[in-house]
Amino acid sequence: MKKRILIVDDEQGIRDLLKFKLINRGYEVATAESADEFWMRAMESKFDLIILDIWLKGRLGTNVYGKLLEAGLDRNIPVIFVTALIEDSPRSHVKVGCKYANYGKPLDMKKFMGDVDLLLNADRAVGGKVDVKELATDGNGKENK
Repeated sequence: MKKRILIVDDEQGIRDLLKFKLINRGYEVATAESADEFWMRAMESKFDLIILDIWLKGRLGTNVYGKLLEAGLDRNIPVIFVTALIEDSPRSHVKVGCKYANYGKPLDMKKFMGDVDLLLNADRAVGGKVDVKELATDGNGKENK
């Protein structure tokens, strides 16, 4: 069964590019362009990963995500937060018990897609959770600061 990803971004170009890349990697992809559509899609279907723009047409995606968690969204679904408010930087450290990363736009697609694969690849996870040490490296074994 294909892993399901929800892309939430108010920029159609970003949604289309990510959808194209992720489908070509073998994932099933749904998209949402607004906070309201994000709410609807997240509550109606189960996703294995959410890619969420922090700023959605005047609303903070993080606030909507927080309200979804309060409404019962599975806290174990990994989330990659993306934003144009910061430049792309090394992967964020993932806290134990949480599965998330932060990315600035423009995205480094190679690094980004590698993190998507890592978050969704069960054979690289430890005890059903993402291996925090692996996520905290730059892909060459060097620890991110």
